Amino acid sequence: MTNGFPGHSAPAAEFEPRWQQLRASLEPIAAGASSSLDALSVEAFIQLYERHIAREESELLPVAKRILSETELDRVGRSMRERRGIHAIDGFGQQASRVG
Repeated sequence: MTNGFPGHSAPAAEFEPRWQQLRASLEPIAAGASSSLDALSVEAFIQLYERHIAREESELLPVAKRILSETELDRVGRSMRERRGIHAIDGFGQQASRVG
């Protein structure tokens, strides 16, 4: 998902180090412990992720809808949710493939 154009989605390789840094601070919080978060790091990650999602929704999803069947779109959505540890909500797969 890289194209080298300013304002577009950053390379996936840029996500990993930023996510690992943020995750290291979030894990203790999720476990109920105290941990500090660097506001600038959080904001930078949010902006990076928002650009990534905007590109997926505006450029990639419309192309995928034209070339993939509904079954294939559901499979892609399921795979993405599984990689992120997100459990499907009843009917979510069908809803997600119709968004946009």
